[in-house]
Amino acid sequence: MHKRNRLYVTIGLIYGLVSGLLMIVQSVDPMLIPENVTHVHGHMMLLGFVLMTIDGVGLHVLPRFGGYPLRSERIATIQFWLANAGRTHITWRRNL
Repeated sequence: MHKRNRLYVTIGLIYGLVSGLLMIVQSVDPMLIPENVTHVHGHMMLLGFVLMTIDGVGLHVLPRFGGYPLRSERIATIQFWLANAGRTHITWRRNL
């Protein structure tokens, strides 16, 4: 597996862990975290965990199903950084 694809899955798992921890902390003490943290949780789970994991697995599996390599490893790496920056922006800037 390409290092970048592992990074996709790892970052996706980190998004899922942080999102889950946010909801655990809010359920223990609701006054500790602002009320709109449920929106942050939703965005982190759907955009962070789910999409990063799908992207990582997809970039690993789909070229093998087709029997050809990716056309550009560089574009896939750029897409990783742009997608991660955009998801972070959407999660934090729009909800807090």
